[in-house]
Amino acid sequence: MGAWNIIRTATTDDQTRLDAAAERFMSRHNVDVNGSGSASYNLELCLSDLEDTRLVGLWRQVVKRALCDPHAEGIAYGQVGYNA
Repeated sequence: MGAWNIIRTATTDDQTRLDAAAERFMSRHNVDVNGSGSASYNLELCLSDLEDTRLVGLWRQVVKRALCDPHAEGIAYGQVGYNA
């Protein structure tokens, strides 16, 4: 993994939208995820273990829409950003 390029500071609304999007995504695509973290974090962990690149690509598009930025790949370290 490369450096995390920061787009902006994440807000609680960003995290709420991302988690809601993750819940809808898991429901629509029958992805069963159990974990103690946020829905988006647990989904990311699950998708990193899958070999279905179609689902990963779909999730990437959902993240961009949920975070209202065409370059966003997620939230890390309290920042919306993308991997370099």
